[in-house]
Amino acid sequence: MIFDAWVYGELELPPQAFTTWLSRPLGEEARGPDFVADDSGCVGKEPLVILEGLHQLNLTPLEFLGVGADFGRVTVRGLLRDDSVLQSQGMLTGLFASAAAHGGDGRLMVVGRRGVSFGYEVQVVCGAVAAKGLSDVERAAFLQSRAAADLRTLEAENRRMALELDLPNPGPTAPQWRIPAPPPAPPAEPQLEVPASGA
Repeated sequence: MIFDAWVYGELELPPQAFTTWLSRPLGEEARGPDFVADDSGCVGKEPLVILEGLHQLNLTPLEFLGVGADFGRVTVRGLLRDDSVLQSQGMLTGLFASAAAHGGDGRLMVVGRRGVSFGYEVQVVCGAVAAKGLSDVERAAFLQSRAAADLRTLEAENRRMALELDLPNPGPTAPQWRIPAPPPAPPAEPQLEVPASGA
């Protein structure tokens, strides 16, 4: 089944704990809830390594995933297809769950948009991690929220850029498309000077 999903997350950490959190290997808390198993191998890795893995996901031109980690704050904004959701959900869940031991506070939402109706939320509050599936009412409320409106704006901008940059892609083994260079201009013919006739 092909579907796509919005991904939206906000996570705050105390500034003095942020650097420690980035470099501390994830423990068992990174496995996340049962329905978001850590199939990404992020247990035992530092959040900095997981962030790098998220930035290296192979996405289609119409997908996007922005994961920012500024000092004390992590933000996630994305529109992912089914394969990308499955590849990233363990890493994203582990990233958020690992912040609980460092005073993190925030939530991650993954909500099916087209093709299937599902949703789940990972909350990090007061040193604890909780996860739950969203009801149809909660999912509908998210799709009408300001967060979803921001994601729609990002999607429209991403789609516009993808269309502007759209070039034929014949595949890695086929000849690559190139715009032919204009032919060189012929050299100018030398002008012969005709001596003026004297009167």
